[in-house]
Amino acid sequence: MGAGVIVDDYCQLIANSDERASIVMGENTFIRSFAMLNAGPPCGYIKIGKSSSIGQSSIIYGHGGVEIGDNVMIAGQCFIVASNHNFDQPDLPMNEQGHSAIGISIGNNVWLGAGCKILDGVTIGEGSVIAANAVVNKNVDSGSIIGGIPGKVIGQLNRGV
Repeated sequence: MGAGVIVDDYCQLIANSDERASIVMGENTFIRSFAMLNAGPPCGYIKIGKSSSIGQSSIIYGHGGVEIGDNVMIAGQCFIVASNHNFDQPDLPMNEQGHSAIGISIGNNVWLGAGCKILDGVTIGEGSVIAANAVVNKNVDSGSIIGGIPGKVIGQLNRGV
């Protein structure tokens, strides 16, 4: 944990000392109450940049690796899951089909609105906004505003660059 990290009451951090299943928090990161971060032992991880915040009751599963940039705001009740259950073998029970884990990357200066879902394999570009309750299942270009289920571009931010 970097200097100035705050982890509120009733948070759950699941990791181990193995570098492959760790949670790393940059300086001045704030984890709000009831958030759950699960690195996904044995080889998942969660890396959070500096001055980022995770809202109340948000859940992050890092089984395929989750990288969150600097100055990222994640509102309450968001769900970020870097894995997925396989279901392509109808002759096998669901719980015997295994899973895949690609990973999620969230760029710097991103805002995830309340209740949004970010699914495995997604990269969210720098300076993007994900609207409340959106479900993001595809990559997001930098500066995009995404909303809906599934998430679609509903606008672009003009930052003068």
